[in-house]
Amino acid sequence: RSTRPAGAGSSAARDLLARADHGCLVCSRGEPAARPVDGAVAVEGGLLNAGSSAVSLGNSSGSRGALTVDSGGTLSAGGFTAGNLGNGALTVTGALSRLTALGQMTVGQAGSGSLLIENQATVITGANSLVVGFDVGAQAGATGAATVTGNKSLLSNTGELIVGDGGQGNLSIESGATVTTAPGTVPTLAAAVIGARSGAS
Repeated sequence: RSTRPAGAGSSAARDLLARADHGCLVCSRGEPAARPVDGAVAVEGGLLNAGSSAVSLGNSSGSRGALTVDSGGTLSAGGFTAGNLGNGALTVTGALSRLTALGQMTVGQAGSGSLLIENQATVITGANSLVVGFDVGAQAGATGAATVTGNKSLLSNTGELIVGDGGQGNLSIESGATVTTAPGTVPTLAAAVIGARSGAS
């Protein structure tokens, strides 16, 4: 298992960059009445398994969290949120690099989130029993951008794939990349929804 928090030299960084909080790995939590904090975690050629716990990037307003999986690293968790209330950036890059969300992945929950899948990396999201597996721009006022780029780069989702749920969402598939989605076992659901609710884009 390999993780490398950026700027981990200070005690504040060690305390705030990445912490386990009630079953969640939280990057850039930001405490009430405190200045927003920045945090980063990298999984480089190693393994990080969070089990059924969730991972949140940019968890509070004004904070920024970044998570990178590269050099063949593997990351698995119960779910991922990039941009819960703050700014969250998730990057998966390089051949054999793989991120698996056993549940839903949200890019831009109520804040600003981004997902980049490149250089033959793979991201797996959702589950057969989920209504929504992948959501970009979830709530009103949120912004989310997901980019899958390069030959053999893959985003594979089970459950609804929504771009522009209640906020602004964008999904770019570039340069030979592949995105697949299937509705799972929940009946009457569409495989993909673009602009789910009034005001979404």
